[in-house]
Amino acid sequence: MEKFKKWSVLIDLDKNNESFVQQLSQLADQFVPQSISFICTENKDELPKELLADLPDLVETESREKLKTFKSMVKSRIHQDHHLGFTQLVNSRIGQVLKKISLENTELLIIEKLAKDGLSNLQQRITRKTGASVLLLSEQGTTDWKDVLVPLDLSIYSDMSLEIANALVKGNPSIQMNFLHIYQDASRYLNQVFETADEVQSVISRTSMVNKKLEKYAKTRVQEYLDVQLSGLYNAEVIDHGRDKSVSDVLKSRMVNNPNQLVIMGSKGTSKSIASLMGNTADEMVKDGGIYSVLIVKQKGENKGFLSSFLP
Repeated sequence: MEKFKKWSVLIDLDKNNESFVQQLSQLADQFVPQSISFICTENKDELPKELLADLPDLVETESREKLKTFKSMVKSRIHQDHHLGFTQLVNSRIGQVLKKISLENTELLIIEKLAKDGLSNLQQRITRKTGASVLLLSEQGTTDWKDVLVPLDLSIYSDMSLEIANALVKGNPSIQMNFLHIYQDASRYLNQVFETADEVQSVISRTSMVNKKLEKYAKTRVQEYLDVQLSGLYNAEVIDHGRDKSVSDVLKSRMVNNPNQLVIMGSKGTSKSIASLMGNTADEMVKDGGIYSVLIVKQKGENKGFLSSFLP
């Protein structure tokens, strides 16, 4: 996490952010960012026109007081050496938020993830479209992570995720680091349509044979990868998935779903598309509630073409 020096934090001023700010304080003390920019959003209430005519500065006064109260809370918990900044956006659209994140040269965007509801629609879209890596910090979680899970697909995103996870463990040897490699089973390669009993038996036999080869190949490749990356100090759990389940389904089934768990994964993988802002597996993990935290790792300059439309 030390590699991220410029943080931005997405804040909803209409919520109670006390526990979230406390978590941020612990993170900042542990990883010491150069700067933390708070991007504070709020929604205007639907007020009678007559009221606004009598008190035209009512909304502005309320907004000013909200920001003042939030600033006071932050400054009482987070040390000023972190160079704190505050921006207030009222009834903000996604373009405004993305523009601010980009102008701050944000390397890590931090968003609170509600255990029951997950992220709001706006937060999901921002996570998907921003060029920064995104830490979804569980509201019920802790920054004292004991269990770090890294899904591996052997892509450059696995390299980046592994680098961050390894640095975390070096800083705190009590962390348990686990790896998971998920591969598609024989159903991807064999025809599932058959008419006779002989065809059924042939498919069953071939399926078994192909599955064994796929399992052996997956175990060998992921172990070779870990031997190079981590000098053979770790092994990975290897599990298959068929047509009836997605990678994210299998991944969620392996989650311990406790507040001490952090999942570190790339925004894309081996099947990434240039046109895709974020891969399906990362997208599904963003939508999931759960009480664990998730770090979505992105390459520097990711989504640059999309984001340029918001910048002057």
